[in-house]
Amino acid sequence: MFGCMKSMILVVFPVVLLGRSQVASAEAWPSGSPHEISIAGADDNLSGASWNSQLHRLWVVRSKAASESGHSPDGVAWQFEYDAKTGVFVGGNEPIYLPSSAGTDIEACTQVALNNESQLYVMAENQGRIVQFNDLGSEDVTYKYWDLEEQNNGHAMPPENNDGLGAEGLEFVTDEALLAAEFRFPNGDTFTGSQKGMGGLMFVGHQLNGQLWVFDVNPNITDDFVNYGSFNTSADEIAGLHFDRASGLFYIWHNPGSSFWNTLEVTRMTSSTVGTVDSLVIFDTEVPDGNLEGIAIVGQDLCGAYSADEGERLFFFSHDDPGFDGGPPLFYFKHFSCGIECDQSLTAVGIQELLYILQEWGTSDPLADITHDGTVGQADVMLAITLWGTCTVDQN
Repeated sequence: MFGCMKSMILVVFPVVLLGRSQVASAEAWPSGSPHEISIAGADDNLSGASWNSQLHRLWVVRSKAASESGHSPDGVAWQFEYDAKTGVFVGGNEPIYLPSSAGTDIEACTQVALNNESQLYVMAENQGRIVQFNDLGSEDVTYKYWDLEEQNNGHAMPPENNDGLGAEGLEFVTDEALLAAEFRFPNGDTFTGSQKGMGGLMFVGHQLNGQLWVFDVNPNITDDFVNYGSFNTSADEIAGLHFDRASGLFYIWHNPGSSFWNTLEVTRMTSSTVGTVDSLVIFDTEVPDGNLEGIAIVGQDLCGAYSADEGERLFFFSHDDPGFDGGPPLFYFKHFSCGIECDQSLTAVGIQELLYILQEWGTSDPLADITHDGTVGQADVMLAITLWGTCTVDQN
């Protein structure tokens, strides 16, 4: 019947994991050729990407650049929009220079308020800090920052080591999504909502030991934050992060520099084992190779948009070193399915599953107790409705 749930969005994107620890299945990367996005002045070091699902724009950042017109070489950002007339993403000739005084070696970017097109959060690897830039595109760019390597709440994120391995990924996840996923902090404590006013938590992916660090950041005050420690993931390196607000899926891109044997790990930020995120699925065959450091994905709410076929969506990559291992600096694949489809080992959550929960109401039946709280009741009904139509696999 139920057991431990895992829903599958073919080809690549599973939805949710509940209950006990689960061994992730390995999957092959979907077929299809990459499509290049033209970007001037980014022959290398294009290190981060972020998709704004409300404004339908793509942000990318570069960690270093040749000095241009008196600008600092330490950080550049671009914002792209899709031109329906030409069928391409445009904006690559309009760089935004980031003041080096805020931080250097910019490795990742994310947005918090999706309706604010002039605000961007970045990860400055050299200082191990999150930086909030405001009024981007104007002559009066302002910023705040949070130094994550400082001892805080009993934790300190590791600094960049002598091999250049440091913080590489950055992503914001809303309170709403974390509460829906029944998120727990790395120490196992239940999450009841962020406390610093951002309306969610910041996640930082680190190249050392593949750790996923968790921070509650005050967006209004520099260096006011809480460090909640880190999760282990499926690999010993993290290069990029992405959260899809439409589906609640969290993507972790692993790019081990010694081999470039890249993998994509998908979770919904559950952790059946304390200190380790549950892996729903891991893509580890036919995955694009090279020093790909930033990822961004069009949300499930925009399937079929931007030249993708019906039921499919775009997956963006930023390439840190195309001169070394080939390929364009910025490109995307567009054959990522948004549909739900169950294979022979999977069944869809539907009326039979709901009736079984109602039949076992008040008992401790392990198949009906899909929240694993010891009693079949309202919480199980609500979860079944949330998962309606998704795929489940019995792992008892």
